[in-house]
Amino acid sequence: MHNPSDICAIVCTLNSEGSISRVIDSIHASGIREVIVVDGNSSDRTASLANRAGARVLFDEGTGLAAARAMGSAANRLPLTLFVGPDNVISAELVEKLLSDLGHSDNLVACGCLTKLEETTYVAQGITLVLQTLVRPGYAPTLGTPTLVFTHILRDFPYAQGRRFSDDTELFERIRRLTGKSLWVTDYEVVEIGTGSVAHSLARWNYYGISDFENFQAGKLLWSPRRKLQSILHPVRKQLLEPFLRVGPLRWFYFSPLFIALTIARYWGWFKEARQHAE
Repeated sequence: MHNPSDICAIVCTLNSEGSISRVIDSIHASGIREVIVVDGNSSDRTASLANRAGARVLFDEGTGLAAARAMGSAANRLPLTLFVGPDNVISAELVEKLLSDLGHSDNLVACGCLTKLEETTYVAQGITLVLQTLVRPGYAPTLGTPTLVFTHILRDFPYAQGRRFSDDTELFERIRRLTGKSLWVTDYEVVEIGTGSVAHSLARWNYYGISDFENFQAGKLLWSPRRKLQSILHPVRKQLLEPFLRVGPLRWFYFSPLFIALTIARYWGWFKEARQHAE
């Protein structure tokens, strides 16, 4: 059995001065031994605030999220790695839950959790519904952040270089395929801060669209026509159909303008990346 002192938290960030200090403070308060911040050439005070909060700061020169996480993983010498988003407020209870669930079975290599936005606005409530549709408790095909994973797994299966946004999906699908091991999502929420605005949400789902395109490009030569269609329809299923099944018709109709906007933003990210790739 491991404990929080066996964990190094890795936070990959860019221009997060509004949240980084609170995030690092929460990590320290949870009992985690070390915090590594990998900064992608922030133009604000993110790096200096992280250093002041007690994190070890590395710089990835803006080469992308996959490279940043690979850099953080390589710098970690502790048995467990906890990837934390620059907007995730960690609690001791969450860390204990992740440790407990990860240690429950020898077949598990990584454990994630649910996400809940701290704000209570219309947009924030809708985003929470969508995020908890994307990630459900139990066995999972992939994980996002926060994610607790065995460090040796990251050494044996490093992040694929050259991917900007879809690194988690590619990595964990590869780990599952090559090891036969499983991923788990614990039934516990991490609080996300500062992400409840319309502008932030649309930009975030635009990035998800870029991730969708990167995954499609990487897999299309090996996929069947059915698998390609599943990939193309993934945003519709995750932003429209599954929320409808989860929350019911009345609540879905209430949040439908947001759900539709997120779906459009995701396809717009896909379209822009495809157009740029074709040039």
